[in-house]
Amino acid sequence: DKHKGSVMAAKADDPRLGALISPGNQGDVVIVGFPHDEGCKRNGGRVGAALGPQAFRTHVRKVGALRNLEYEVDLSSLRIGDDGDAGSGMALEDAHDELFRKVSAILARG
Repeated sequence: DKHKGSVMAAKADDPRLGALISPGNQGDVVIVGFPHDEGCKRNGGRVGAALGPQAFRTHVRKVGALRNLEYEVDLSSLRIGDDGDAGSGMALEDAHDELFRKVSAILARG
C-alpha cells in the first residue's frame, strides 16, 4: 500500500467540510437530523439521541482538509445541504412521518 505509514497533517487554514454546507434540501449530500429520545425510552435504552443532530453538526464542520493529495481525494466540489431537523417537538409517530416526507422529497430530486 503506497499510503501505509505516511501522514499528512492538515493546516489550520485548510478549508473544512463546514465550508461546503449550505442550508436547504439540495446537494450531493443532504443532512437531516432526527432529535428524538422517545424510541430509546420506549425500548428501555439510554436517552441522548435528541442531542445527536446538533453534536454532529458541530463536529462535522471541523472535518478537513477537503483536498488530500496523498490519497488523491478532492471534496471541494461536493455540495452539502442541511435540511434541519425533522419532527422537533412532535410525538414520535408524527416525527417519523415528517422524517419520511423530508427524506422522500430529497430522494425525489435525485
